[in-house]
Amino acid sequence: KLIVTGGVDGTARLWDTSGKQLAVLEGHQGLVTGNFSPDGKLIVTGGVDGTARLWDTSGKQLAVLKGHQGLVTGGFSPDGKLIVTGGEDGTARLWDTPGKQLAVLKGHQGLVTGNFSPDGKLIVT
Repeated sequence: KLIVTGGVDGTARLWDTSGKQLAVLEGHQGLVTGNFSPDGKLIVTGGVDGTARLWDTSGKQLAVLKGHQGLVTGGFSPDGKLIVTGGEDGTARLWDTPGKQLAVLKGHQGLVTGNFSPDGKLIVT
């Protein structure tokens, strides 16, 4: 029953389905994207500033995921315990939800997006 939006103003915003703004997620610069964890309790945002950020639904920032260059996108594993980010730097990165980087996936040229297989055992880039 929540919506997350991202804009070019460096913010993501959390809304309820009636259109009431609940929180402003600030910290990025430029374009921001956002995705919910499967249980709806966490949000990962990515920006053109080379970071992804982890938030709770009250708008509290829990972690800054650093390592990419340029645009970053992110999403959660089906169980919500892992995050995959893809960057304009040609890498995908795997993180746990406390924000610890677990792996760097290299091999692409340019922008990479990532997603988990439905069973959560594979990362597709």
